[in-house]
Amino acid sequence: AIESMKAINPDPDFILLSGDIVHYPGRNSSDLGRDVILETISEVTAWLIEQFPTVPIYPALGNHDNHPSNNWPVDPERSAWLYGALANMWAPWLPSSALETVRAGGFYSSDIKDIPNLRVITLNTNYLTVYNTAISWNTTIAESQLEWVQRELQQAHKDGVKVIMNGHHP
Repeated sequence: AIESMKAINPDPDFILLSGDIVHYPGRNSSDLGRDVILETISEVTAWLIEQFPTVPIYPALGNHDNHPSNNWPVDPERSAWLYGALANMWAPWLPSSALETVRAGGFYSSDIKDIPNLRVITLNTNYLTVYNTAISWNTTIAESQLEWVQRELQQAHKDGVKVIMNGHHP
């Protein structure tokens, strides 16, 4: 996909990455432990930086980008091993304010670099999907993220900017 993207447009204004990053190369969810997840996301991030060194990239997490797949803990501390690593990997693309919310829950808001009046709000839709069996008994993190996105949308309205919503699940 990355090679095809590069062939189609080697210098896009920005790229939205919509999750399930760990399925490169194709593999089963049962093969995805923490080490494999971190290694794969790191490799894909490095490859994107190599192929698109000046292009801002706005990634989202998919339901398989955590271990175990489809079971995103309702306590974000249990995913701190992932969120902290992502903040470090994605630092070339995101401002410090976005990296703070990546570390806290895997979601963020960022103005799109070099495009006036355009912002991306990237949700961790894994907190909002029926695939996440942990949410069925505790929706606190999902509700917290929805309150955050409401504040972000209100701020975007006040700032007079348009918003692109990014995420993995509709």
